[in-house]
Amino acid sequence: FDVARVTSAEPFPETQRILEERIDAGLMDGLPWFNRERAAVAGDPRSLLPQARSIVCVGMSYLCDGDADASRPGAPAGRVARYAWGLDYHAVFKARLRDLHRFVQERVGASAEARALVDTARFTDRAVAARAGLGWYGKNTNILTHTHGSWVLLGELLLDVALPADPPLKTHCGGCTRCLPACPTGALIAPGVLDNGRCISYL
Repeated sequence: FDVARVTSAEPFPETQRILEERIDAGLMDGLPWFNRERAAVAGDPRSLLPQARSIVCVGMSYLCDGDADASRPGAPAGRVARYAWGLDYHAVFKARLRDLHRFVQERVGASAEARALVDTARFTDRAVAARAGLGWYGKNTNILTHTHGSWVLLGELLLDVALPADPPLKTHCGGCTRCLPACPTGALIAPGVLDNGRCISYL
């Protein structure tokens, strides 16, 4: 992994509250599975691993070299999100998280219960990353890191082992709002607020 930090497995009540507010405001319309029940699960890591005590939050950079439009002249062409250029990151993360689980068990000298999570779980990766100090919430709702900007995919390893927690980072966006008008569909309706129905990723 390119970045890794640790936080506790304590609940995320503020994250749950914000998710519920945005669901009620219709900002998650079009995702029927993203409901209040999911928000409650996302707000408490122990709903996924009841004995969880720590979360190792990891990130992998997906910024790679290459031409974003390398098609032959006249051939059908389109843009594909850069994170999808390589292998399926879900499989890559799961394999590396299994290795990390083994590493933790070797270091603590005992077996440890764990659950590996990559964004398909009912979990809020960005809230974990922010609390663990892996990055901070940008006004574009992405996690921004000192070393890789927003070019990171996130994953987590929930553990029943208590590990020392890292402190959160301060937000470093300052007065910059360049990401808001840059959104081509106007999905960023306020700093840190995204209307899912307008988002190209959703479409």
